Amino acid sequence: MVEYGNKNPKQVSILQRSMARYFFNFKPGPLNFYKKLVKRIIKAEWNGTFSTVNYDLLLQRSFSVEGFDIVPDGLGFKFKKNKIEIKLILPHGSCNLFDANVKSPGNMMFDYRCLVTSGHNIKMVRDYNKFKEEIINKIPPVMCYYEPIKRVTAGKEFIREQKDIFAEKISKADIICIIGVKVNTNDHRIWDPLAKTKGRLLYCSGEEAGGEFEKWKRDNRKNKKDSNIKKKFDEGFEEICEALEI
Repeated sequence: MVEYGNKNPKQVSILQRSMARYFFNFKPGPLNFYKKLVKRIIKAEWNGTFSTVNYDLLLQRSFSVEGFDIVPDGLGFKFKKNKIEIKLILPHGSCNLFDANVKSPGNMMFDYRCLVTSGHNIKMVRDYNKFKEEIINKIPPVMCYYEPIKRVTAGKEFIREQKDIFAEKISKADIICIIGVKVNTNDHRIWDPLAKTKGRLLYCSGEEAGGEFEKWKRDNRKNKKDSNIKKKFDEGFEEICEALEI
């Protein structure tokens, strides 16, 4: 992605729109583990925080399928159902987030090395027809580029605020479950707070990524009582639920 962006900087915005269309199409199936996790949350009446660096909507749609509303929450969004409120943090953005203050012709291109919009008024689009309209008539969605340092064309301030909120929540959490995320020390706004938190980390991203996590832990959290279960999400599901007490 970095090489392509350096050679074709004004083409990356077109690629970004195509990626957003691709990610928007994913829907959770009947055996999806996000849905299973949401069901456990409902049963336990659990309140907490979810953060995802994925660009798809599997998490959002899993909560919606189980009757949660997605509503604005200050500088971000939350899932709400009866007495349950789940904070949603999107430090890399999402395929369905757009800067509501900016309009542009669909054929306009942007140099991916430039930050175009601040993103003080972000809206979440969930209807497919509305999404198609946005993706054609607006600048690319608020979604970081798929590259090590996670640059973004739209929504610079929104992304910065999301990472600040992420750091705050991590610093106050007792238990942090890291699911399906490889260690990326280039992404300082994610991994620096994880290194500094006094909370316990539970890492669940498979055996290979687990080995990389162990090395990172030795360098950053040597004496902390973290756990690395060396399993994928489906295999480690019950251990995750036990750690979260759901």
